[in-house]
Amino acid sequence: RVRALLGTSEVLARCAVLEGTALAPGTSGWIQLRLEAPVVARAGDRVVIRSYSPMTTIGGGKVAEPSPPKRKKLDSNERSTLRDVIEGDPPTRVSAVLDLAQWEGIARAELPVKTGLTPSDAEAALASILGDGGLEARRRAFSAVIATEAGRSILAEVDRYHVEDPLSPSVPLERLRAMLPDWASPGLADAVIKRQSEQGALELAEGGAKRPGFSPSLSAGQEEACARVLSVYVAGGLGAPFVEDLPDDLRSREDLSALLRHLERLGRLVRVDEGLLLEASVLQEARASVASELGGRIELGPADFREVLPVSRKHLMPLLAYLDGVGVTVRRGPVRDVP
Repeated sequence: RVRALLGTSEVLARCAVLEGTALAPGTSGWIQLRLEAPVVARAGDRVVIRSYSPMTTIGGGKVAEPSPPKRKKLDSNERSTLRDVIEGDPPTRVSAVLDLAQWEGIARAELPVKTGLTPSDAEAALASILGDGGLEARRRAFSAVIATEAGRSILAEVDRYHVEDPLSPSVPLERLRAMLPDWASPGLADAVIKRQSEQGALELAEGGAKRPGFSPSLSAGQEEACARVLSVYVAGGLGAPFVEDLPDDLRSREDLSALLRHLERLGRLVRVDEGLLLEASVLQEARASVASELGGRIELGPADFREVLPVSRKHLMPLLAYLDGVGVTVRRGPVRDVP
């Protein structure tokens, strides 16, 4: 247990030696002070260490990390990076703290504290780093190494997704965000995707991202399967089978979900409920019939709608919920109005 003096503050602390097991008199090395109370400090500040009792000066040093993670030992890269923080020129210091921050990045406003630089010097150094591959997202700065690694992971996932689901026009952004570590700073993935889009490596489309020039493509067998799917839905009309009730030759296909999504994107099928899709023209005709034959009537129950929509209750209830959602009907408790 020791006394750590920083500026006008004195706080009790314990020393964790990060190199070897002890520092002999007259030597120097890296230690971490684990304080018993918070103090205000910034990189480069001088610190004096005195024994707890009697108060004899043990040594002194400089702060390299004002708010570090708990460390036990340092490897050679960490030692070099920490030395850069307190001895390097402004760009070197900023690069060093970004390297230490890894995926979490550093808030732009914290750079003077983390580096010991003046705000103007920190801003100038950061501008140089951002121009050389670094990245900023939501006012947090990231090293070029992190930006490059994140970009590589995202592009690899886009390529993999295009192979695994060639019928999807783009990769959902949420899937691409999930490619970065859970502890990565929010907004980093979006900033990387935006940069890749600006550089021409990605193209933003339909709520996701894709490789430039990529377009969904069907094999001859998939073209035939799509035609078969449509024939089933056209024949079924409003009573078309739920997905789990499709004929065996369709239900057994591993790409059935992809084919259904493809037909949805083309506007040939419309999803009424989680497991119920209808052919678009059949559904449009049903909407028109409800509006023309029941328009202006209020407090209608399911039986009233079955006069216009002759389907089983299993189909009728999700169909009515769909009509509520598109404004054809207005639900009021157990009854509905048709405006």
